[in-house]
Amino acid sequence: MSLRGLIDQLERQGVQLWYEGNRLRFRSPQGALSAEQRSLLAAERDAVVALLRERDADRVEQQPLSYGQRSLWLVQQDAPSSAAYHVAFAVEVSSQVDTTALRASLQALVDRPAILRTTYEVVDGRPLQRIAGAGEAVLDVHDASLLDDSQRRALIEADYKRPFDLAAGPVWRTSLFTRTPTDHVLLINAHHIALDGWSLLLLLDELRRLYPEQTGGPAATLARPETSYADYTRWQTEMLQGPQGHKLAEYWQAKLAAPRAEVEVLGDHPRPARKSVRGATFAFQVDAELTRQLQHLARDEGTTLFALLLSRSRYCWSATRASRTSSSAHPRWAATRASSRPRSATSSIRCRCARG
Repeated sequence: MSLRGLIDQLERQGVQLWYEGNRLRFRSPQGALSAEQRSLLAAERDAVVALLRERDADRVEQQPLSYGQRSLWLVQQDAPSSAAYHVAFAVEVSSQVDTTALRASLQALVDRPAILRTTYEVVDGRPLQRIAGAGEAVLDVHDASLLDDSQRRALIEADYKRPFDLAAGPVWRTSLFTRTPTDHVLLINAHHIALDGWSLLLLLDELRRLYPEQTGGPAATLARPETSYADYTRWQTEMLQGPQGHKLAEYWQAKLAAPRAEVEVLGDHPRPARKSVRGATFAFQVDAELTRQLQHLARDEGTTLFALLLSRSRYCWSATRASRTSSSAHPRWAATRASSRPRSATSSIRCRCARG
């Protein structure tokens, strides 16, 4: 029997076959996979992976964008060179890095969640997710051996700001900046249409387990993703078009119907005609004792420390405005980030669910 025939037979027996990088994975009902079939799969692992990858390369699925993705796609069309919606993580690595193993680990990541193989194309004037059955990991290795700290930092920042082409893809990439065999910076960078902070942490955790496997360590025991971002988009659409969505629409229409005073945020410079997203951060620390008192206050009020501090910053903003102007108008709400994972199944989705 040919390997292609073996794959077809196993799938008819209910055996699920898939690959992650150069590793062949399978799941089967009890007793469905014979000892002979197991031995054949082990002996022909590379050839089976190649056949599965070849088959998946021809598979392309189109799905609508979620509401959050639509807004991010629109922002990208307006400012395609902006890095404002890049989500990144950089870490210093003070050990030797096996780039072959790292590349294989990244390939295993690409082979897992479909969102890492998704691009965004326009069909009949409407943006759609184009979900490829197979994709290739991107690892750029930069020689930073002749650069000082400031020059290397500038190189990393330039790489971080390099724009993504949402239509051509890929929408995430990894870069390794090497100064010496034991001095590196690893940068993982993605467009926010694909990943948020939560899913980036999940991705890093999987990479942490996949890399040792590729260097001869124990096998990475990662559960196969059972849900995808396309599932999330479908759930969201069904919810918003159903009774719960109509109830939410009625609530917010009533909530936002009341007249609201316009609040002009005070700044040191006039507001530009076009948003530049250039800004600054003021960092400060709160000592341990004050932190403890704030935590007690938040608990007594039945809220979180985050909500407490947010309400305090809003009050300070209003007080500052009142002291500098004659206006008594003050903001009635503030925008914050949200993970938007209402289902337990979405808590482990390796995808972008924020502001969904």
